[in-house]
Amino acid sequence: TKVVNTFVTVSNVNCQRPNIGIVDRAEVFYSPTKIERRRMFTVKGQVNPICNVSLLNLKKWSVYQVSSLNGLRTKTIDITNIQSATKSELVINPNSLNYGLYQFVFSVEMTSTTIDLSAFKSEIDAYIEIVPSGIVVLGLEGGIN
Repeated sequence: TKVVNTFVTVSNVNCQRPNIGIVDRAEVFYSPTKIERRRMFTVKGQVNPICNVSLLNLKKWSVYQVSSLNGLRTKTIDITNIQSATKSELVINPNSLNYGLYQFVFSVEMTSTTIDLSAFKSEIDAYIEIVPSGIVVLGLEGGIN
C-alpha cells in the first residue's frame, strides 16, 4: 500500500509549490540505496521554483533512522552541525551514521521580503541504508605471501 498526499493552496498570489526532486532517489524503504559506512556521500536535491513573485526559498534536510520492517521513523538524527543541511546538496562524512536504514527528507519553502509565501512549500524523501564496508586487503612489499 502506498499513501499519496496532495496539497492544494488557494491564493491570489501568482505562485505555486516548488517542484523538487532527489537525484537517484530510492522512494520506498524496502528498496533503499546502499552506501558503505566508510564512504563520504552526497544526497542531491533539485529545486524548480514556480513563482512570479519571488525565487527566494529556504531549503532544509532532515534525517531519520527508520525501521526496516515497516519504514516507520524510530529516531531523529541531529544534523544541525552539518553546514550543508540548508543547501540543495547534503554531504554526509564517512562513519558519521551508524549501520541501518535512514529516511532523508528534503523540504523547500518559498520566501519573499514583501509577502508571506510560507504556504508554498514542498517535501520529498529518499531511503538510504548504511551497510558495512567490504574487507580491504593490504599487501606490503616484503610481507608474507
